[in-house]
Formats: sequence, structure tokens, C-alpha cells
Amino acid sequence: MLTTDPLDYFLNAHQSELLAEAERDRMVALLPHRRSVVRQQLAHACYRLAAWLDDPTRYLQRPDSGPEDWVTPFAGV
Repeated sequence: MLTTDPLDYFLNAHQSELLAEAERDRMVALLPHRRSVVRQQLAHACYRLAAWLDDPTRYLQRPDSGPEDWVTPFAGV
């Protein structure tokens, strides 16, 4: 019978790693957030790609149905 919680073993074994990761996250949260033009453009491109993947018919032109006659326009020449 297992008398200890496996989660406790994991937390104790990796406590220093978890503390270091929490400290990094805390330090990143303290940095000022700047709006980046590149990030905005990348986000916009990702949004457009996702919209295209959801419904590609909005962006692709369908070929006209029916045969094309290439000779008729030049018949009078």
C-alpha cells in the first residue's frame, strides 16, 4: 500500500526547478509590455490564415464552368 502521495514526491524532487521557473515568470511579469509592430503583423497574419483554413472558398476563385472558345475572338482577323 502506498502511504505517500506521488504528487508530493514530484514536488519535493523538483522543488528547486519549480522555484526557479516561478522566479523567471515573476521577473518576466515585471517587465514593461511594449506593443510590437512585428508581433501585431504576425498576429494579423495568423488570424487571416486561420480564417482561410476555416473557409478557403472565400479567398479562392472558382474557375468558370463551361468550355472556353479560344478561336471565336480571332475569327474576324
